[in-house]
This record gives sequence, C-alpha cells and structure tokens, in this order.
Amino acid sequence: MTMPLAGAGVIITRPTGQCEALASSVEAAGGHALILPATSIEPTSAASDWPSGCPNINEYQLLVFISRNAVKYGVHYLSDCDMDIAAVGPSTAKSLEAEGYPANVVSHQGFTSEALLDHPRLQDLHGKRVLIVRGVGGRDLLEQAMTARGARVDYLEVYCRTEADIPAHVLDQVRRELDAGHVRFVTATSVQTLENTLQLLGAEARHLLGRSQLVSASDRVVQQAKELGIPTAEPASGPSDQGLLEHMIRLTTNQASEHS
Repeated sequence: MTMPLAGAGVIITRPTGQCEALASSVEAAGGHALILPATSIEPTSAASDWPSGCPNINEYQLLVFISRNAVKYGVHYLSDCDMDIAAVGPSTAKSLEAEGYPANVVSHQGFTSEALLDHPRLQDLHGKRVLIVRGVGGRDLLEQAMTARGARVDYLEVYCRTEADIPAHVLDQVRRELDAGHVRFVTATSVQTLENTLQLLGAEARHLLGRSQLVSASDRVVQQAKELGIPTAEPASGPSDQGLLEHMIRLTTNQASEHS
C-alpha cells in the first residue's frame, strides 16, 4: 500500500471540530498528524446589531456567504426567500446546498473574493441591496467592489475568530516535534491562523517553523510567511482538506524525485 506521506509530521491548525477530517486523511496517507487548533470559532450575537433584532432578509436581492463558517452560523437567518445566493468557493456552496439553500452564484474558478467578483452576474449591481454574511473583521474587498458597481451593501457578522486555549502539554509536544525536525508541514488557511500559531509557539516560533514548510491556499498567508522568513510552498489549489492533502503529497513526491 502506497504511503505518500510516510513518516511526515503535519501540524493541522484548523479550529476544533474542523481539523479531524484532515488529520484522518494525513494519517491514512502515512503521515503523523499533530492537531494544534490555533483559532477558535465562536458565534456572535449578530442580530443585536439590527434595530429590529434580526435582519429583514427579504429586503435584499443578493446574499453572499463568505465561508463554511458563515453558512454554519448564518443560515438560520434564511427562510423561504426569493433572491440570489452567492458563495465564495465550492466548499461554501456545498455547505449551503447541504442546508437546502443551493447557491446560484459561485466562484467555480477559484475560492477567493476576487474569483467571485469575476462572476458575470456580479458585474452590474446598480440599485441592488446586498447582504454579506461573514466573520467579524473580514476583508472589505467585496463591499468596496460591489459598492463601486452600484450596490448598497450591509454586513451580517455571525462568528468571530479568537486565539484558542491550548493545554500546555500539547504545546510542549508540538514544540518538541518541531525542534527534533519531525514536522514536515504546517497548515495555515488564514493570516490570523498564522499569527495565532506564532503566538502560541512563543519566542522561538520562527526558529521552530524554519525546520518545516508552511502550506496554505492563501496568497496572503504565503506572502506573510515569506516576509517573516518562514519556509513556504507555492499556494495550494484550494483550502479544502483534499486540496491541502494533495498539495502536501505533491510536494513530498517532487522533493523525493529531486533527491533520487
């Protein structure tokens, strides 16, 4: 049986409840998964920001869901509604479909806000009201671009990201594995996750991470890692578990070929 990640340590930084599937895939490929949920995802009291206590969804012609977490914590605001639903990336679209609200505007050619903005149906938004469902403190690119295209845009911020509370013995184990050179890859799907990982690992974080390779699908994460002097690969094709796993396998295979 082929084990493409045989012996490779992989630190998985997805939040608790979202890291287990990737960890299982890494183990199935022969790797050793180290779970370090650097970010905790918590629901917000988003409705309290609205005078009525809840947004009137029917006032909008377009709803935009930024991520799977946006679907998880924001889909309950939907009811029988007749408007376009947009999703940033296929994973978000799948989450919406699983909840019974299939998106009809999806960025199939990418998983970023930039890719969604290329969709033909979003080129002229004159006179439309748009509600963006996202986490607290997300990027403003969509709002700025859609406003420039004639839309009136509001936010519904349904979750927030905080630094996770990791037990000391877990952190000590991760540091030991990094220091011993047993970790080949460290995943990070957002800039905040990278920053939280550095914070959790402490003063020697950059030194420790310098013995491994950061893996991400985000150009912004890759750029920030490079600026910090952390070894990193080119961005993965997508942020899904499968996309990250395939990227790590490809990197491992290519590196093995170079040394053969």
